[in-house]
Amino acid sequence: MHHLNQWAMDFEGNLRRIQHSIAAARKAGATYRVGPELKVGPELEVCGYGCEDHFFELDTVEHCWEVLQELLVSDATHDLLVDVGMPVIHRGVLYNCRLLLLDGKVLLIRPKLHLANDGNYRETRYFASWKHKGQLEEHSLPRDIAAATGQSSCPFGDGVLCLADATLASETCEELFTPQAPHISLALAGVEVISNGSGSHHQLRKLDTRLDLIKGATAKAGGVYMYANQQGCDGGRLYYDGCACIAVNGGLVAQGSQFSLGDLEVVTATVDLDEVVSSGLAVVTATVDLDEVVSFRAAISSLREQASTSTPPAYVACSSFQLCRAQGLVDPPVPPRIHAPEEEIALGPACWLWDYLRRSGASGFLLPLSGGADSSSTAAIVGSMCQLAVKAIAAGDATVAADAARIGQYAPGQAVADASELAGRLFHTTYMGTVNSSGATRQRAKVLAQEIGAYHVDCNIDSLVAAVVALFGSITGKTPRFRVDGGSNAENLALQNIQARLRMVVAFLLAQLLPWVRGRGSFLLVLGSANVDEALRGYLTKYDCSAADINPIGGISKADLRRFLTWAAVHLGYPHLAEVEAAPPTAELEPLREGIAPQSDEADMGMSYEELGLYGRLRKVSRCGPLAMFRQACALWRERYTPQQVADKVKHFFKFYAINRHKATVLTPSYHAESYSPDDNRFDHRPFLYNTAWPWQFRCIDALAADLPQQHHQQQQQQSDDFCASLDLRKPNNGAACQLWGFLLDLLASQRANPLTCVPDNRTDTLPKTRDVKGRYIPQPLPDRRTAPGGKLPAALNATSVLAVEGGSLNWLFKNIIRFAGWAPCEVLTGSKAPWRAPPGFRRLALLNLTQDLTADYNLTATSKSLPAVVVLKQGNNRPRNGTCWGFVREAARPGQVVGGAGAAAQLCSGGHLVVLIRGTLTVAESKLDFTYNTVAAPEYGAGQIHKGFKIMADEFWDTGLKDVLMREFVNGPGAMRHITIAGHSLGAAVATLLTARAQKFLQEQCASKPAWQAWPKKQPLVTGVMFAAPHVGDSAFTQDFDARVNARRVVFEYDLTSQVPCTPQVTACNNAVVNTSNPTGAWNYSEVGGELSFGPEDLPTSQKQQTAWKGLQSYNKKEYCASNGTTVFSLKTATHICSYLCKTSVYTNDTLSWCRLWRDDGVPTDGSGAYCLEGSGRTAFPLTPAFPPMP
Repeated sequence: MHHLNQWAMDFEGNLRRIQHSIAAARKAGATYRVGPELKVGPELEVCGYGCEDHFFELDTVEHCWEVLQELLVSDATHDLLVDVGMPVIHRGVLYNCRLLLLDGKVLLIRPKLHLANDGNYRETRYFASWKHKGQLEEHSLPRDIAAATGQSSCPFGDGVLCLADATLASETCEELFTPQAPHISLALAGVEVISNGSGSHHQLRKLDTRLDLIKGATAKAGGVYMYANQQGCDGGRLYYDGCACIAVNGGLVAQGSQFSLGDLEVVTATVDLDEVVSSGLAVVTATVDLDEVVSFRAAISSLREQASTSTPPAYVACSSFQLCRAQGLVDPPVPPRIHAPEEEIALGPACWLWDYLRRSGASGFLLPLSGGADSSSTAAIVGSMCQLAVKAIAAGDATVAADAARIGQYAPGQAVADASELAGRLFHTTYMGTVNSSGATRQRAKVLAQEIGAYHVDCNIDSLVAAVVALFGSITGKTPRFRVDGGSNAENLALQNIQARLRMVVAFLLAQLLPWVRGRGSFLLVLGSANVDEALRGYLTKYDCSAADINPIGGISKADLRRFLTWAAVHLGYPHLAEVEAAPPTAELEPLREGIAPQSDEADMGMSYEELGLYGRLRKVSRCGPLAMFRQACALWRERYTPQQVADKVKHFFKFYAINRHKATVLTPSYHAESYSPDDNRFDHRPFLYNTAWPWQFRCIDALAADLPQQHHQQQQQQSDDFCASLDLRKPNNGAACQLWGFLLDLLASQRANPLTCVPDNRTDTLPKTRDVKGRYIPQPLPDRRTAPGGKLPAALNATSVLAVEGGSLNWLFKNIIRFAGWAPCEVLTGSKAPWRAPPGFRRLALLNLTQDLTADYNLTATSKSLPAVVVLKQGNNRPRNGTCWGFVREAARPGQVVGGAGAAAQLCSGGHLVVLIRGTLTVAESKLDFTYNTVAAPEYGAGQIHKGFKIMADEFWDTGLKDVLMREFVNGPGAMRHITIAGHSLGAAVATLLTARAQKFLQEQCASKPAWQAWPKKQPLVTGVMFAAPHVGDSAFTQDFDARVNARRVVFEYDLTSQVPCTPQVTACNNAVVNTSNPTGAWNYSEVGGELSFGPEDLPTSQKQQTAWKGLQSYNKKEYCASNGTTVFSLKTATHICSYLCKTSVYTNDTLSWCRLWRDDGVPTDGSGAYCLEGSGRTAFPLTPAFPPMP
């Protein structure tokens, strides 16, 4: 079997490669004496598979016969059965045929029975299928063939060669995949050997399907199946990925490479045809289990029964040729070799680029390298291409060596031995920055180019942009402005497009002239780097840098590219790719302004890349229009979004898909790798002018979405009733978990009617203290409380001793979390006009949002997609007024003494402590995730099972910013950063638990590649989790793993019900009875992580009367929570869930706002200054609540 790298319409080269393959087959047979004397080539190998409309030209068929004549008159077919593919005209009809040649004669022309006519294939445009199954006709050979060979005709049709010792038949490509595959009837008819000359292209994750079909072709009925495929780029968007193989009786005995730069590969195997015959016609006896013998005999018996009724095929006699001529050991089955998708991306596009480059006459590539994921992926693929070339040369491939020397313009005799040097000769990159570009992307582009070895040009194009804007102003008298400067959307988009299109112009200029600048000849091919998701959405500027000569990643999804970057950082030896992958995707076409989040691709698109991938597969693979996509998305996202949210998302996608479809008509020719490519040239034929309102379709979606919530509500109500029936919901003495369930249902219903409002961060009295009662700067990085040996975190810590040291820092963390939660709606309601102030000594590094529909909570439009949920702060870069820097402070020898280390302080001045704050639940959408109790495995967070809803949120925060921060500040930073504290409250505490575990695991893995960290363990980063009122997050396996790896504090007020849910297998009810609970969708085997700091009413620093009031809350857990009495419920919940933690920790900072009073003592101010729980928040305080009992 052979791989051949044929080229459409290159008859000279194709003949040469066929001749070389025949010589290689002879050599392999003579040297190793492997089984069949048979050479099988790929589909249409004589002319090349991708001739397309050239098949309409009679010249193409004529030249194919001329090539065939060269083979027949030479000794190429002497004593060797040769199977080649070419188009043949029979009775005026063009067929895609296999021609079987032997000793200068054409034994049989076998036309294709089933044509490929979907996706990238249009065979019925050129060919007809042979409709006469099992029939042969006489075909008159061309006069030149007859004159040269003395043969005037040959059989044409669906026939089988009857050799001296076996029967042999042929299939062609699609016939392997079709439901009624010919090989089934052929095997039943007794044919032992079936060959398949194929032209099958590469697509990610497709090879295992192909191999399963090849093995399955002989698994049921036995036989030898020989599969040959083209390999390489034959002049179009497809890469044919080889993988010639031989299967015997359902087992794979030989497999060729899937990707290669070479023109030829021979795959051979030794098989025993007696095994084939015995498997079909007799029972092989052996010492085996009786059951196996019985089942084997039964299978053979059924095979015999079906074979006995089969129709004999049309035979072509060739009794003079013997297929089997050797004795010896046969090749045993081998496991299939299947590359991971990341490897496929590294290899397939790289081989495609090599073929295109060496056949185009260019001297290399030019890539606009932005430092983002897409262009960096393209750069890495070119680097992989150079590595493959050097490996092939080292392995002795003379063709690759000659091509590399010619393209790289090496001196005669100069060896091509270094991939980096080769890249420096043929790979050129350019960073075209503007005032809107960041230093981070510029540096990433520069370093990556250095790692690959590319010739890199760094330039600014601001002068070009200014010239075009000035030209527009001179024409119109108007000057456009960006949106952040008060401009309209049209102005903002135009100014972005100017930058993008000018980069395309500069790129092609550099591609033409850089070889001249470097004293070399020829030209460069410009590489594009737009991914398939952006092409589908139309998230690109028409004729920007996506407009290029070719694009190796245009058929690859963003998700696959990000995984490839992580893989390539290690396996290709370009470590800077890890930093690229961690960075959030951004076009950097809009100005950066203080207090305004930088431009984000996903925010610009109004959808995530994950969603885009789903839309693409539903649209193309599942053939969904808008309504069908809505139905399927509702089923897939039932636990994430309401039907109306899904409707909004689907309509948003189709609106912009329709608006931007015209861009698909001019997409750069791209490597085909994905099943949902929008390539308009040959794969995805659709209009490019739509009614973008989709009035009929969207009206159907709206009608269905309006009906589904009622059905969904009824299903949820039934689930809720089933859930609550086991706990006797809303009756005296019911379970704590169900009390909280009922409370939140009522609270959220009330929240819909009374939307939350913005609490601007403009009160100085809410800022946390910067020193604790002992004069120590806070927050301090918390010490590692894991015990030695083994480092396990205790289940509970001594609250008194720990809080004496850490209480001030805990108060600082909690107060800032509450500040942040109050401000979060302002970001949405005021459009960033009321920014949240970072506390003294810190600066804000990142603000992370949770994607959700806020319409139900804030009465906003459906375009509101997210709400700030996480703020990342860096300590040390801001200085307090006295000019000193916050520093680490160790415990003093005497009480009250403060001791600070100058070195530690200097370290913090350069940024030694990172603080991540995560707020609690604010919206209906978030509450639904709170109650997504199902557990899932997530090894990136640790062992065991974890809460599905919390994982969804943690995943989003990790992917949209936290990982990037860790890479920048810890892994790739200057080395000063050592401590990270991740703190959260309520929902935020649960997410903080997961992110602490994931961050610790991630940084430990990074330590393995940091020699400095390995040499000095104290430099390794310490991640600390601080969780206030944390719900349960995972099962006992997760808890054990967490406690063994993580330094944490879990702060719990005894009466706070949030810390009791989700339920453990048993939960304490209001009357201290034990209630067994069960999850309708699975067991709630939740467990509590360690590091508990627990306190009760008696531990609160307040008066005896107030302590009595706090203790009285226990009875109201039974009465008022279960009754869900409006304001009283809210007040009681806030007391136990918020004020208790502020009260307990405030004593360590001498906070004048004690938050400890539940009712007004004599002398306490009543001016709304926050002198008691809740008053400062603007909500009703306990003394004004009629349901609250009289105080002592």
